[in-house]
Amino acid sequence: MFAFIVQSIDKLLLITGYFYISWKQPTKEGDSGSLAVGDCGGNEEKPAFEPVVLVQIPMRNERECYKRGIMAACRLDWPQDKLVVQVLDDSDDPDMQQLVRDEVDAWRAVGAPIRYTHRTARTGFKAGALAHGMQDPAIQHCEYVAIFDADFVPAKDFLRRTVPKFEGQPKLALVQARWAFANAQQNLLTRFQVISMSYHFEVEQQVQNHFNAFFGFNGTAGVWRVQALREAGGWLARTTTEDMDLAVRAHMKGWNFTYLNDVTVPSELPCTYKAYCKQQQRWHAGPARLFMLTWHRSLTCPTLSAYQKFNLLVCFFWFRRFVLPVTGFLLYCIIMPLAVLLPEASLPLWFLAYMQTQAILHWLPHRGSWCLLFPYYAFENVMYRVKAQAIFSGLFNLRSAHVWVVTAKTGIDAKTENIQSGGSKCVGKEGGVANDAEPVSPVSEGSSDDAFVAHASMDPLIAYDLPELRVGLKVRTAHGRGEETSGHCTGLDSSAKRRDFGHVSSPMKRGLWSPSAGRRLSLLTPTEERAERDPSLLTSFEAGAAWRLERTLYRLPSLREVWEKVTWANVRGFMAVRTLHVPELGWAAFVFGAMTYGISAGRYGLSVYLGMQGLGYLIAGLDLMGY
Repeated sequence: MFAFIVQSIDKLLLITGYFYISWKQPTKEGDSGSLAVGDCGGNEEKPAFEPVVLVQIPMRNERECYKRGIMAACRLDWPQDKLVVQVLDDSDDPDMQQLVRDEVDAWRAVGAPIRYTHRTARTGFKAGALAHGMQDPAIQHCEYVAIFDADFVPAKDFLRRTVPKFEGQPKLALVQARWAFANAQQNLLTRFQVISMSYHFEVEQQVQNHFNAFFGFNGTAGVWRVQALREAGGWLARTTTEDMDLAVRAHMKGWNFTYLNDVTVPSELPCTYKAYCKQQQRWHAGPARLFMLTWHRSLTCPTLSAYQKFNLLVCFFWFRRFVLPVTGFLLYCIIMPLAVLLPEASLPLWFLAYMQTQAILHWLPHRGSWCLLFPYYAFENVMYRVKAQAIFSGLFNLRSAHVWVVTAKTGIDAKTENIQSGGSKCVGKEGGVANDAEPVSPVSEGSSDDAFVAHASMDPLIAYDLPELRVGLKVRTAHGRGEETSGHCTGLDSSAKRRDFGHVSSPMKRGLWSPSAGRRLSLLTPTEERAERDPSLLTSFEAGAAWRLERTLYRLPSLREVWEKVTWANVRGFMAVRTLHVPELGWAAFVFGAMTYGISAGRYGLSVYLGMQGLGYLIAGLDLMGY
């Protein structure tokens, strides 16, 4: 009971802090963060803060996204004599090694300050690769190091918006940017992940940064002060979360961190259930193992105050990393079915309400996905099994706690135009998201920095999130035909959800607005048409709610499309590529059995919960969420 009360207070304080920050300090869009501006009262310009920066890109067999990662790093806006790009290739495929080496050579041939490093033995996994890169004599003069995974594509001004934060802050060790997601709308699984990641960045990272100056490093899209990194002991491979390990050790050395919620870097979410489970195994086993390795040092650390020790050990580790997954697994997978099967057992209603409240609080920062609230609730219950298993393996130092598997990539970020960051629209160069739609090598056919690919088969709602189209911008369809806009095309804003495409031809409009050549969408929704005729008919709240509802309805296919796709051949082909997950199917059978017994015994309340839980396990077991 005490643990539940403390965790509820902690989560309530986090949510309160999130709303306080949102109300008190709204994000300033377009703020570059650069200090190279003139003084307000004089004519002299302040010298730009341009230290020597190292950019590290660790990768291993990243065939789908290595070009984009290298391209983005080489095109960063920073003086070339003060920039070093280091590709840390751990690939064990000779063909992949040669591809990465050729890409590095191509960029070096056009003057990019890039270096290639390959290890014969993958000792220490990602931490070992980063540590090996820091030993290179050619980078010992670097003062700061920016780290990007291969699927992360920073905007050109990323260093301009992050590195200046270190100026005048001698105890600042880390500047962490927020993740954006190129495939946020790819399938049901990625939509669920966006909700979870929104809570992590909007609430945990932002509130911890604002009130405590400490949060866990996310392993990528961040800039470290090299002095702090070395003083903390460098990269260690003792856990599968080497990023969090480094952050905790730097925190105990008295270093501070800064989180920038308005600087976003697009990346790729796992789009299959198997890949997502492997990622969650690593993300939950690592903190559990790290807690066992550092709790005694944290308690005796002289640089941490009593509040900082409580925040680190009790809040950061115990309640936010361990309690909810373990209690959720025990409740929904063991206690609730037993409470139905055993007539003398009873389950307090406050406990069920407590667990539901936890899921709803996780959903709050991504309130635009209101239609996914209950499916997300069932999905989180399913994932409690994977997370609890990983936590136990880390606490007891089992073999599975040391398995480091690279998350599978599909290269979806090279084919999508809809880059979302936890429900926030962050597309285009403004706001810190790269505007490039395709990987471009210096030896391939070059395209403009403003090139944009529009697929004729894409979701019509993506048009709401297109970047601003400028005069002369070449827009290419999936068929390769290009047309240039001859008029200034503005994007949508909160007051008028419409787009003027200037002199773009009708076929191009179909490519941007329609999922097929035979289906057209109006530039204005019915709600907007009524609002234009008489703005007093709808309040701003009613107009916004109606517009979101219409967007949801537009997402649904027509009955004719459904009838054409639902054939026995399509069903057999769909099931042929599914991967059956035996543990999830086993739990689904157990939970459905308990639900059936509960209905026959007249215990309808708990049976409803079991039905939702069993359906979630069945969908996960049949691998349907990643479709």
